[in-house]
This record gives sequence, structure tokens and C-alpha cells, in this order.
Amino acid sequence: MSDLGAEVIKVETPLAGDHARLAPPEMGLGDMYGTINQGKKSLALNYRNSRGRELFLQLAATADVVLEGFRPTIADKYGIGYKAVCAVKPDIVYCSLSGYGQQALSAARRARL
Repeated sequence: MSDLGAEVIKVETPLAGDHARLAPPEMGLGDMYGTINQGKKSLALNYRNSRGRELFLQLAATADVVLEGFRPTIADKYGIGYKAVCAVKPDIVYCSLSGYGQQALSAARRARL
């Protein structure tokens, strides 16, 4: 999106950040972080506390699109899910991505997998 002129701001957790930064070149991943984050701005923000949530929602209020990749229900748990973002920006385009689908699994079902 940044290659097409969009301002892209990637919000990361302060302690972990993006795990792609840690990918060693010996694994054949080269500069994976640089490649997938080219043109993005990056911001470390602890959305798990009230001040971080407040800052996230202030940022979302100025955005056109919010894209999140949490496990199902986690964005809501942190207070930055669709309803919270929509409350500050009603016309937001909110996209949730999950490699495991959008249905939360019960503990019993996770144990069977």
C-alpha cells in the first residue's frame, strides 16, 4: 500500500516488536523484515494498558483502514477491536486476518488439535 502512496503505520508491541527482525540470513530469509515492511512507519505501543489503548484509538480515528492479525477475540480483549475503533471512526475499513480463521477455539477443541 505504501508503494501506491498510502501512509502505513505499523503498530508493534514495545518488547517483542516484529519477529521478522530476528530472522537470521542463514535461514535463507535474507532481509525479510525490510522487504515486508518497506515504506511503513513503525510505532511501539503498549495497547494492553489504558494509555496505549487511548493512543491506538486516537491514531485509528485518523486512519482510513485498520488491519489487525490477532487471534480471534484478542483485539476485543485489549479494547481495540472493531466496535471500539468504529466508535471513534464510524467509516473505518477494519480488516481482521488470522491464519486459523475467525472462530475462537475452546480449550477442549485446541487440545484435540
